[in-house]
Amino acid sequence: GQRLQQMQNFASGLVKWTQGAGELTDIIRSLAAETKILALNASIESAKAGEKAKPFGSVASDMRLRTDKAAKAADQLAAYLVSVQKETLKFGETLKSTISDVAAFYREAQAFAPVRDNLASQIKTVLDGAAKTRVDMAEYSSDEAVVRRVLTDIPSIAEQAMDAPSVLEKLIADASERLDGFNSSLPTYEEDGEAEN
Repeated sequence: GQRLQQMQNFASGLVKWTQGAGELTDIIRSLAAETKILALNASIESAKAGEKAKPFGSVASDMRLRTDKAAKAADQLAAYLVSVQKETLKFGETLKSTISDVAAFYREAQAFAPVRDNLASQIKTVLDGAAKTRVDMAEYSSDEAVVRRVLTDIPSIAEQAMDAPSVLEKLIADASERLDGFNSSLPTYEEDGEAEN
């Protein structure tokens, strides 16, 4: 936040500096033009004055030549400053746009932070749930072995239950047969009249 503001201030300051340099160039041009006019007037006046003003005319001519050079230098400086000003304005606009984009990205990143934290929390919840599921599955695996043993024994238990009536009938038949055998082994006593006959 603070660095972005510093960059923005720098861009604004750079644009203001080029504007100030342009104004300074305009002042130099204006001074050169005025000096040139003064030198020209001095040359005219010295020419009017004749021989006595010749040295002054020579100085005025020299001043006019120097003023021409200063004006040309001012024009070159102005052209250079205009070029610099254009590039600086472009740079400033680009920098402002970049700062704006970075600031927007920063705001979006800040806005995404709660979503990121929520997503991290949800992922942690899922991972914790997966860990618990692994523990539950391990416990279930041991319970499953017991359940499988019981399920394996159910057919034989059911078969035994289905065979129970026939086994019971067999036991009853055996008991009845033994009872008959026991009864037949008992001595028989005939009635006295029959014995006598």
